[in-house]
Amino acid sequence: RIGEALVAVKSSAFILEYFGNTWLNFSYSFPEMSVIPIENHPAGAMENWGLVQFNPSLFYYLEGRDLIAQKKSVIEVVSHELAHQWFGNLITMDWWSQLWLNEGAASFYQFFGADAYDPEGKWMDRRAVLGVQPGYYTDAFTTALPISQEVYDGSFEFAQGSIIYRKGCAIHTLLWNILGNAYFKGTTQYFKDYAYENTRNAEFLNALQQAADEQNLNLPTELTYIMEGYLYRSGVPLVRVTRTYENLQESVYFRQERFLLDGDGDGSLYFVPFRYITSGRSEESDISWMQLEDEIVLNIQFDTDSDWLLVNPERKSYLITLYDEENYFRLIRELNQENCSLTPAMKGSLFHDVAFVIEKGVLSPDVGLAMMEYLGRETSEIVWFGVLRLHEVFLTNPPSELYEQNFLANVQEALNYAVQLNEDPNNTTSYDVVIEALNMEDPVASSYICVWQNCNREFGPDVGDLDAHVLHHLSRLEGVEEYHCCWGESCKFTAEDWTDFRKHVTFHVYHAYLKRISFPVLDEIGKRCKNEEGDLEMPGDFICQVNNCGKQWISALKYYRHVKWHVSRACKIDPSKKVVDLSHYISCPWRNCNKKLYYVSRVLTHVVQSRAQEKAFACPDCGQCFESKKGFLNHLHRHGTPTHFECDSCHKRFPTKRLLRDHQRNHVNRSQCPLCSVTTSSISN
Repeated sequence: RIGEALVAVKSSAFILEYFGNTWLNFSYSFPEMSVIPIENHPAGAMENWGLVQFNPSLFYYLEGRDLIAQKKSVIEVVSHELAHQWFGNLITMDWWSQLWLNEGAASFYQFFGADAYDPEGKWMDRRAVLGVQPGYYTDAFTTALPISQEVYDGSFEFAQGSIIYRKGCAIHTLLWNILGNAYFKGTTQYFKDYAYENTRNAEFLNALQQAADEQNLNLPTELTYIMEGYLYRSGVPLVRVTRTYENLQESVYFRQERFLLDGDGDGSLYFVPFRYITSGRSEESDISWMQLEDEIVLNIQFDTDSDWLLVNPERKSYLITLYDEENYFRLIRELNQENCSLTPAMKGSLFHDVAFVIEKGVLSPDVGLAMMEYLGRETSEIVWFGVLRLHEVFLTNPPSELYEQNFLANVQEALNYAVQLNEDPNNTTSYDVVIEALNMEDPVASSYICVWQNCNREFGPDVGDLDAHVLHHLSRLEGVEEYHCCWGESCKFTAEDWTDFRKHVTFHVYHAYLKRISFPVLDEIGKRCKNEEGDLEMPGDFICQVNNCGKQWISALKYYRHVKWHVSRACKIDPSKKVVDLSHYISCPWRNCNKKLYYVSRVLTHVVQSRAQEKAFACPDCGQCFESKKGFLNHLHRHGTPTHFECDSCHKRFPTKRLLRDHQRNHVNRSQCPLCSVTTSSISN
């Protein structure tokens, strides 16, 4: 498949050198780099220093067979993993609570590397839409967690994946917006000062502050203070923009609050830097600041009495904008112009923000419908990504009976228009650009689907995003007399206790995770279980008993993650050592156990599986959970294969000879009682 690997290999060579010589200005550490596809790789890719691993679905591309979307996915993932050779490998965060230093930076720089290798890919427009927007949705709920914490032990909770990656990208974009070239100079100095070390937020921000001071940038206060609201608090600011339309020198009011889809603002205020453009001026304005104040007034010069205003046009600040309706309709008139002056990133961002404020109920759906009227001529995938966010809102609450029919008609018209444009060999717009937008919201394919009351919202490979989303569903139920589980069609669980109910529902999320990691086993042996879905198997209370910890959890995902961390910490396990000195042993740290364990690999297995009762697999067909792959395989053989082998003693049938032999051992009497003639199959019996 060497021909299919050419894009991945060529882009790797180019981007690696480009990062070291250009944006990062710090050479790659090793004399060579290897990239390798690995079948059934558990992640999309992994940035091992000098040996980057890929899932084949994100490594191979063949022109003429695959869509452009696949080529872009390969380039983007390659660029992301190579950025990690600096952010994560050359310098590593001091603790997991500040993972955004690795992943946020790589998610930001991946667009610079991809843009250098593939200039026609409109990568900086993709950054403004795909690069940051998925983080907004998770951050718009009360269940969102801060992207970072000043906590350096296992007591912190990981923020959701879309927060770490996408909001992380947005925060680096925000810093770039504030600092300009000083951002890149500060980053280079950061590498020089801390190469081969571990760092915290303060070291990175101080390096940027030093670069800003050297360039005499006029910041309203210290950078660490500006970033506190974005790093250590969850939430995205909503900026309400209200125009007076009194004359060409117009007073415009900007008011901020925290945007929440599941509640009202909580009084949070942020340092909000923003730029704007008007219809008469294509250049962005200088930065204006809202400095922990709920309202400011700017005097803005317009050229005509029909000019529109667009705030945060290139999505370089982290905020959602809500305008008065008159300004929206002026923007809509611009969208309908044949030579519209708005770039794809501006249009995509505008649709994205409108989707949020309509979903919140603070803007009429009529505005969104009016914006969609021109879509039959829209062939930019960047815009369609924003449009699909609004489409998702309208599918949940249709604004009219004919909405879906009209939307599909616009889609077909856009596809036909793209074909016409494609007849011009000088036009780079392609038919599958629109196809890409309609089939893909993110370069990583959806891995989880929320089935709560037929929600059907899709999520990427981070199960934490599904977990946070389900908690949002639950937040609407608290306070009723009896709780009924609405997960799928088969679950009939009810509870009067709120804690028991939450534990049950969040275990559905953990169960979905187990099913997902079990699918490769089905492909591996080519068998499916023929049993029907059974009741959900719930373990006992999620209480950590490592060193009498006693901490109780609602979420199984967070409970097992905590137990693994606590065991590693309590036993001082060195993962590089497979065997403990046999003259010493590790006592199981679980309360009242004290089992002696000599092998490092068995310590975690014993505590997590035997004591904490974590499962390793779940049958995607019937839902039964298993501690090991062997147990899962036995299950598939029993329930997915004809049973040809019969036991002579009890006539029970089995699909394989091995399973029959395992069963027959139960009939073999090996131990005789010393007091009588009875024999049993084991001494314990």
